[in-house]
Amino acid sequence: MEESRRSSGKCQKISGGEQNMTSVDRLSSLPDEVICHILSFLPTKLSVATSVLGRRWRFLWVHVPCLNFSRNDFPDETEDSDISEDDFTGQTKYSDIIHRVILLHEAKRMDTFMLDFMDCNEYHLETWINFAIKRNVRNLYLDMDLPMGIFPPRLLFTCQTVVDMRIYRCVEIRSSLYIHLPSLKKLYLYDADFENDEALPHLLSGCPLLEKLTMSVHLTEKEKYLGCINVSSPTLKTLEIDLLHIFEDDIPDYRILINAQALRHLRMVNCHLGCVTNLANMTSLAEASIRVEGPFYLFVDIGSNSNVVKFLDSLCNVKCLRMTSYGAEEVFEIGFAGSIAKFGNLTKLELELSDEWHLLADLLEVADNLQLLIFGEGEFDMVRYLLKNSRLLEKMEILPLDDKSVPNNLSEGNNLKMAFDALERISLFERGSTVCQLAFYSGERAAMASNSRNWSSS
Repeated sequence: MEESRRSSGKCQKISGGEQNMTSVDRLSSLPDEVICHILSFLPTKLSVATSVLGRRWRFLWVHVPCLNFSRNDFPDETEDSDISEDDFTGQTKYSDIIHRVILLHEAKRMDTFMLDFMDCNEYHLETWINFAIKRNVRNLYLDMDLPMGIFPPRLLFTCQTVVDMRIYRCVEIRSSLYIHLPSLKKLYLYDADFENDEALPHLLSGCPLLEKLTMSVHLTEKEKYLGCINVSSPTLKTLEIDLLHIFEDDIPDYRILINAQALRHLRMVNCHLGCVTNLANMTSLAEASIRVEGPFYLFVDIGSNSNVVKFLDSLCNVKCLRMTSYGAEEVFEIGFAGSIAKFGNLTKLELELSDEWHLLADLLEVADNLQLLIFGEGEFDMVRYLLKNSRLLEKMEILPLDDKSVPNNLSEGNNLKMAFDALERISLFERGSTVCQLAFYSGERAAMASNSRNWSSS
């Protein structure tokens, strides 16, 4: 970095008829610090490759504050070779390349360290992570398939500077492990191993500033699942839980406990809603997304219906609610049938249901301030249901989502044709209101039609 910068300002004039084009090397005139910042947005493979551009570029990459190692950058691992501009061409083992790059790296601080790798030994793993932590790493992403019994070093859980940590598969959380992550605000755990039910609360207690927690837990073996998912944090604002289980006859006996007074965003995927046994103080919750798929019995059983009702009641303060279900709509039906809660703050409702559209009626009765209703698959069935059962409806406006796959010069004509086709189809639906008008908007233009015929309501 001490090498003097050479702002060559080389220009080349290119004659083209009456026009002269001048090509200026503006990149070389930039300070080293700016170039390193630009290189930080590239994968490390490309950052190192810039060393062949000239003498000044030869070692600029060693000062880039971001290292991004991806298994996709290495097609094969063959025989070893000396490190050179061919470092990232598959001529050496992946682990050796990473190790050499780290040994040559001279940045005093580390903004991002990403390691997406399949195979390494314990020594390499500890060396790489210690390297990042000693340089005050802020964003740490690990995605590794480690041999049995090998886990990241304990120093990982006492990093003073990490703000965003994402760990895929390669970590074991123990209740006896000392955990102190004073700066951590975002934590993503994918298929982590938990020693016992106390391990997760123990982990969260060591993260005093945590604002976002995302967990993806694979429940494939009953011996390995987390029996109690206990999320307790006074600072948590966003919680995302995704449970993936593969059981044909039953589901594991687990519980979900949530105690997060500051929680504003909740997302739950494939969670057994009957197992949500405690939702303490959810008055701050503003947005919730609930997705259930598969056979109905996976999500509700006899004796757990009251838990489903309590869970849906806890969402009564949300402003935005998204509910998705394919094959388990009865979960929501049971919950709202037994609920007495009013969704007075709800202004946006998004539904994706394969059946049971009458559930919408239950929601509309308790959501007096609803402004926006969005639905996806089966949209014509939804429109049919609304028209038939809305006896006081005066006007229905339909705004399709933009089709970004259609070129701009073709989208307007196609969308207008689709609007008329859809409107023609919908206009034949039975209506409960004799004064209802239909409006189908497509971009800035609208195809509008109304039918003054009297429609019978049954």
